[in-house]
Amino acid sequence: MSFSVKSIYTMLEDIRKLTGGRFVRRYERGQGCEGKLVPHVFKRLMHIEMDNRNYNNLMYARREFDVLKGQINFIIILRDKFYDGKKWLKTGIPCKHD
Repeated sequence: MSFSVKSIYTMLEDIRKLTGGRFVRRYERGQGCEGKLVPHVFKRLMHIEMDNRNYNNLMYARREFDVLKGQINFIIILRDKFYDGKKWLKTGIPCKHD
């Protein structure tokens, strides 16, 4: 599909059809799933859950934790959304630690 000789309206309509078709296919695949999560996301969550079973959480103040796994040690303060790795501050998403 060449966009160089088309008007802007026609080009935008072609892009809408192309991306709309992708959304429809993904939606239809998602509708075939049982439960609330698609299998890929469910599998990733189960993997993260299994990895996190090896962590020891020590609460040393209200909503403040010291997390230990082997030689790895870091602090999490939930009310401030803080932990030593600072990824939480950058993305807003708590991460899994290896």
